[in-house]
Amino acid sequence: MHMCVYCIDPDGKLANHPEHIYSFSSTGDIILVFPNGDRFEMPDMVLHYVFDHQWLPPQEFIVDVLTFEAESVETERFQTKGLVVSKPIDMKIGYLQGEFPTGNVTEEFKVRLVKIIEKAAADYPWMVAPKKKEKSNGMA
Repeated sequence: MHMCVYCIDPDGKLANHPEHIYSFSSTGDIILVFPNGDRFEMPDMVLHYVFDHQWLPPQEFIVDVLTFEAESVETERFQTKGLVVSKPIDMKIGYLQGEFPTGNVTEEFKVRLVKIIEKAAADYPWMVAPKKKEKSNGMA
């Protein structure tokens, strides 16, 4: 399991971020294949990065998410630990290497991305579905 490095304090402990709504841990990667042939690989905690850290995905990814319905996107899910064979992709996104650009995405983008990631979780029943964290008052 991988923990978000932005959620770890300088002492190496998990920092308390009650404002975060998505899980800060990952168990693997997702590949999204859009009808135009674009393939993007990302950690399965991509919703955490977008919603909780205001990560700004590459423009090509934003356009694809806004252009295609979730049902038309093919998904692949795999565990990254011990992965020997590389998967063919166009772009790896959302990894904590190099720049981590931040900015605002539209609410429409967020809604559509959630639908696509939920579809990936449904396509792979063994995948832990991305869940909103429970707030202290029981509301998500």
